[in-house]
Amino acid sequence: DAGVRRLSKRALENYGYRVLDAPDGESALALADRHPGRIAVLVTDVVMPRMSGAVVAEQLTHRHPHIRVLFVSGYIDDAIVRHGVMEGHHAFLQKPFLPYALAAKVREVLDQP
Repeated sequence: DAGVRRLSKRALENYGYRVLDAPDGESALALADRHPGRIAVLVTDVVMPRMSGAVVAEQLTHRHPHIRVLFVSGYIDDAIVRHGVMEGHHAFLQKPFLPYALAAKVREVLDQP
């Protein structure tokens, strides 16, 4: 959702993070391929049209093994498991969330060994 993406981007930038913004999985992969720097964290919704967040994460972690992944979703746990998220044991944040909760979760993901 463009509105959620815009608010999430603004929240993370307000906490000092640099954010690359893509409207869907295919665009995110293309943006990551064009980006010359290191991408530390992928924040992606679980359920998206055409390409799920799990597929985006799998492809990005294959291309960039150092990248951390944070999934967000408003769906119940059962739907998340069906979309392959929990299989990878990645971080998860339930929607709706407050801006500070998103920033805190990103920090937690970055601080993992």
